[in-house]
Amino acid sequence: MKKVLITGKNSYIGTSVEKWLLKEPDKYQVATLDLMSPDWKSHNFSTYDTIFHVAGIAHVDTVESSENQKQLYYKINWDLAVETANIAKNAAV
Repeated sequence: MKKVLITGKNSYIGTSVEKWLLKEPDKYQVATLDLMSPDWKSHNFSTYDTIFHVAGIAHVDTVESSENQKQLYYKINWDLAVETANIAKNAAV
């Protein structure tokens, strides 16, 4: 059985993939993690076979957005993705 952690707990893609994986409960055990919670960094990633990272901000036009919106977009969609990947890598996922 493969253990899958989906980041972006309430995202459209995350919930859709979770529903799809749970159609085969003998093959997949699925957990979700909300990266908006400050406790996410203490979550034990080492127990999973796969991290499916879909936490992010969608539908932001970085060309026409305010500087604050652009910074938030890159903080979430770039910095958070890199941080999540590094934590997963360090946990040998």
